[in-house]
Amino acid sequence: MSCIGAGRQRVHPLTPVLRAWMGLTAVLVAVAINSGAAVISAAAAVSDLADGTPLLAVLAVFAGLIAIVALIAGISYWSWSKRFYELDVEEIRIGSGIFFRQRRSARYDRLQSVDIKQPLLPRLFGLGELTLETAGGSGSALSIAYLKVPLLESLRTEILAHAKGEQHDPLPDAHPESTTLNGPVPTRMLVGMVLLSFGVWAVLALIGAGIGSIAGGGIFTFVGGLVGAVVLVWAPLNRRWRQELSLNREERRLRITAGLTSTYKQTIPLHRVHALRIRRPFLWRKPNWADLNSSIAGYGLESSGDGATVLVPVDKNAAVDRTVETVLAEVNVGKRDPFLTMYSPPSAKWVSPVDWRQQSVSLSTGGVEVTWGRLTTRWAFVPWRHIQGASLQRGPIQKLLGTANVQAAVVAGPAQVVARDLSVDDARALLDEILKDRLDSI
Repeated sequence: MSCIGAGRQRVHPLTPVLRAWMGLTAVLVAVAINSGAAVISAAAAVSDLADGTPLLAVLAVFAGLIAIVALIAGISYWSWSKRFYELDVEEIRIGSGIFFRQRRSARYDRLQSVDIKQPLLPRLFGLGELTLETAGGSGSALSIAYLKVPLLESLRTEILAHAKGEQHDPLPDAHPESTTLNGPVPTRMLVGMVLLSFGVWAVLALIGAGIGSIAGGGIFTFVGGLVGAVVLVWAPLNRRWRQELSLNREERRLRITAGLTSTYKQTIPLHRVHALRIRRPFLWRKPNWADLNSSIAGYGLESSGDGATVLVPVDKNAAVDRTVETVLAEVNVGKRDPFLTMYSPPSAKWVSPVDWRQQSVSLSTGGVEVTWGRLTTRWAFVPWRHIQGASLQRGPIQKLLGTANVQAAVVAGPAQVVARDLSVDDARALLDEILKDRLDSI
């Protein structure tokens, strides 16, 4: 049965508890710590009033616990009764709130992606949430939480079909044919990446905590540093666990699945991928590793910071290059044989003494690509149709040296295309060429 036009639907009854479990746990722990002695004294007083009968004291304590549980259950039910989602013909609506009502909506034609996420605790109950990214920038995402995973899959299929203008009766067990582009990331490679990227900071945190504890901070300083080091290593390991990137050519969408304790299934329309960036850190050179990130329309800097734009967290250089070629071919990027290439002049060594020889920009019929960095080498590319403009930038030192940067305007994200430290004449010629070719591609 289709949910489009079916009216308001309720989320799972456990949703309020799962949403507030951290707060409830903190409150119960605080009550136990701060009021434990008072509860024991009250129980003793009740026992004295009951002529020394312990049974009545125990019953009184249990009655108090039952009252607390009943209060929490009552508030949870009240909160649940105010939560709903509705798939209208024109838009998706969600609502919540007891005293302060909140209503949000998103039109189907504004949707950027529809993702399924399963945080740890809801995952234990077979529940998850549907996150809908819209073209409203940061903070515009809607979340339908929590529902059974088969229902989420059905809703996702139906929403995507309706957004494309198709009439579709969702089948929970139907999975469109997809081609794996990369992954799943091998466990050994992921652990190595985390240790080489975040392990150094974790060791520094432990050393700082050790010095702080010796200097008078005590054991709590060391424990705090230890917790920070564990979080530094655990967070990327947990999010990128077994990450896999696949392509559905029929739907023209990329799909990312990953996660250890909390899993997520992310869907990215191909036409929303505006730019790509490859990064090769210095410590990854011996194992010959690289990662692939992107700038995606509608995700903004907030989603980028959360890692939602990472297509390949780590893999061999050749595998990452193959993934790039496949994605660019699917978005119909033309040949990338450069017809114009520019490099930073020798005077750029005074502002970029380490990597000025690695800074370059190339124009092709497909788009604009740049390279920069010596210790951590980077490459970025944007197709012509996704360039929103261009600008020439010069700082005070660059003015003295006769150099300038040229930036191609791209949607917010980690993949930014900037030609660094060109001579002024080259920078002006490049700016004119980008603006001219951009207009020709429209």
